[in-house]
Amino acid sequence: MRHLILLNFILVLFSCKNENSEHIRSNNSGNEIDISLSENQSDNDIYLAAGNFNNQEASGLNAEGIKYVRTFDYNKAEKRFKQALLIEPENPILLNNLGNISDLKNDINTAINFYEKSLINSDSTYLHPALNLGVIYYKTNRDMESIDLFKLVILKSKDKNQVATARFQLAKSYIEISECEKARTELKLAKNMLKDIPEFKNKFEYVEGKIENCVQQEL
Repeated sequence: MRHLILLNFILVLFSCKNENSEHIRSNNSGNEIDISLSENQSDNDIYLAAGNFNNQEASGLNAEGIKYVRTFDYNKAEKRFKQALLIEPENPILLNNLGNISDLKNDINTAINFYEKSLINSDSTYLHPALNLGVIYYKTNRDMESIDLFKLVILKSKDKNQVATARFQLAKSYIEISECEKARTELKLAKNMLKDIPEFKNKFEYVEGKIENCVQQEL
């Protein structure tokens, strides 16, 4: 029930306005870090935040936090993000980044709380927390909730790669509820959109294998 209330609120809001080592890179905005785990953990991808700040000090603290994430010092990163949050307490970028730090530290409940707050404070163009929350719901076997959020990203996002990623994740969620053909369709769409990104090749093969297992279980 809580999830349905949150999702309905978001829809209204948007209509109005080592083996386990991570590979980290920042984008040109300086506010974004993409983290994806090693190939054998392709179910556990994490997508972090980008965006703008109203306060220069908060932006600087966020940048410092990102530097600490790059060196895997999550405690110091978390401290900087929380210091920035004191300045901009409703900043969805900071809330989303804190959600990712909590996820990386395996504090799932705290991560979900930050992602939900980020969503509530986001406008219709900032869909990173929706994607992140969908991923964490998938990881914690909340499959129907993850499906709703991935569909939301697909419906609202104007970012081709974000939509493609949501379709890729949606395929994995469909597998978990034995919707094998829906999974196949979403994966095909994702592959067409991400065909020029070689990092996804092994991930596609992994999910294709899961789809084939899904189909075999239905026979």
